Amino acid sequence: VGPPPRAEIKYYSLAQHLPKMYEGEHYNKKALHGGICLYNRKRCSGEWAYPFDLSGGVYCHHDLLALLKQMTSEDKSHPNLLEIRANKLLKVLGDNASLNEHIDISQKSMCAIPTHPVLLILAVNRVQDIFQAPLALPQAGNKGDAFAKSTIGFNDCNKGNFIPTDPASLLNLLEKEYHLDGERYKANIYNSSHIGDFFIKHSSSKKEMNLCASTPTDPKVSVLIPVHRGPPNAASHSVMSIIMQPIDEFHRLREKDEHQQSTNLSPMQVVLVDDRCDDGSIDAIVKSCEALIKSYEDVSFTLKDHRCEGALSYHDTNSDSYHISISLDIVHSPKPGVACALNQGLRYCHANLVARMDADDICTPYRLLTQVKFMHTNPSFAAVGSSTILFSAMQNASKNQDKQGSNLNLPYGHLVQNEASFCVLRPSLSISDPGFMAWSMFFTCSISHPSIVFQKSIIQDLGGYDESFSRCEDYELWLRLLYRNSRSMVCIPFVGLWHRKHNQSSSSVGSSIQKDEADKASYQAMERMLYSSIEDPCILAIDNVSTLRTPSSAQSPKSLDLAAKLLQKLERSFFEKNSQYLTQREIALIQLDCNERIGELATIIITKFGTGGKTQLA
Repeated sequence: VGPPPRAEIKYYSLAQHLPKMYEGEHYNKKALHGGICLYNRKRCSGEWAYPFDLSGGVYCHHDLLALLKQMTSEDKSHPNLLEIRANKLLKVLGDNASLNEHIDISQKSMCAIPTHPVLLILAVNRVQDIFQAPLALPQAGNKGDAFAKSTIGFNDCNKGNFIPTDPASLLNLLEKEYHLDGERYKANIYNSSHIGDFFIKHSSSKKEMNLCASTPTDPKVSVLIPVHRGPPNAASHSVMSIIMQPIDEFHRLREKDEHQQSTNLSPMQVVLVDDRCDDGSIDAIVKSCEALIKSYEDVSFTLKDHRCEGALSYHDTNSDSYHISISLDIVHSPKPGVACALNQGLRYCHANLVARMDADDICTPYRLLTQVKFMHTNPSFAAVGSSTILFSAMQNASKNQDKQGSNLNLPYGHLVQNEASFCVLRPSLSISDPGFMAWSMFFTCSISHPSIVFQKSIIQDLGGYDESFSRCEDYELWLRLLYRNSRSMVCIPFVGLWHRKHNQSSSSVGSSIQKDEADKASYQAMERMLYSSIEDPCILAIDNVSTLRTPSSAQSPKSLDLAAKLLQKLERSFFEKNSQYLTQREIALIQLDCNERIGELATIIITKFGTGGKTQLA
């Protein structure tokens, strides 16, 4: 609860602080998260404003000594008391400079979190008598919680000797043929550090449902990339970050001596759609892939260029016994436009799980593995996205941006020759509550299209991308999907994509067209939701939708007033349609969001138009 404002979260690279992880023989074993996200805890509430935790936190030694010096013996007599007292002291020290002899207030208001989950702690606490945190109780699950079916019910355990609330009983299970199911924790999404779930797995447990193709020769995942322009070096970097996904997975299994185990990503198919590309990006991609594959003995690579008559084919392998199979299909888009290119590419995708990617973005290590495993464990979802880092070449960044340049390590940057210096523009953290995401989508596209993995069968059943949209084809598709099922989309809270912004980026051109299309898609979605509940047709108008999405663009007090009425009716209809599927947390988030939007509309009426206009808001 209570995260900081998204615009205030900053990304910082760790490369300059941990040089040994990024040099020489240690390069490929570097930490998965290349950096951290910083935020001001004073701008937060709940666990976001709880900086001192005995489990999993990293602190400066002198800060801990300073805190302990100001504690009594009673404060230090119990771990829970120690936590409570430390957090109270940090708040007092941060608010009162006269008490701050050892801690630098200007720095200690900041907290950091990694860009990937890096730690799982099972706390079997026999002294837990202060906090009301759950131990490991089976969950009945909220009726609207898509993850309820994933929560263990201890059905596989020996009920005669097992007591879920007894720590000794839990530990006794781990001494038998059970072990912690780490993959199951990773495949669920949590909004709290105290979750009360105890996932265990018997050695004979069946694997989760697999949404991949049924035959061994078909791809387990297809990656769909429309290519209009790269530029060539960016396009090569993009596709190589994809090619490395199954290679990294296999090498990870081999390091664990589990290389005989079936992989989640191989065979993998990459589908490039030639959308009138004339800058050499596709040729650069092919050459880079061929060069990369030659450096790995256990990879088979197949190229099929369907643009040529008879589909030109090419196959290369460095070994008779390969473990990783990658195919690259190049197809031609029948007419201009990204929506048409995506629909054409979908026809050539042979896997049911399709990962989206743009030709200038970069995947982080294990992005696809994380998302594919999530989809296998949670097959009720149609699509899953991730958080992203927006970055740019230094010369393209605004002068007002908080830049980081020469020390910025891009994922898989060692595979490409690139002399440019890059800077982070901002992190874009995802919404991890499916119900709240469905609500937020009315006002903005809150999921990054190239970070998505979706089920092809569900998207095709919807009719695919609407080709009348030239720039917001993804936003329009997600709104149709969410109307059918408000819990069909979700984002995993990890950074899976580096999203490039540059002068040739299509998203930086034609912003007026993009805004008009976004307003149109939002209007259509609201019309579907309110089809029979609007008595006054003046309320559901495209101008009011535009004002609701961008209040600062309002042309009159009346338009703000109508936008507020539209919002209230939209909230009521959304709850009527989806209340049985929403969690209590999601309901609270939606209500809070509505209150904040109403407050923003009222504020703009007063600040932009004065108090003269008679409206319900003023």
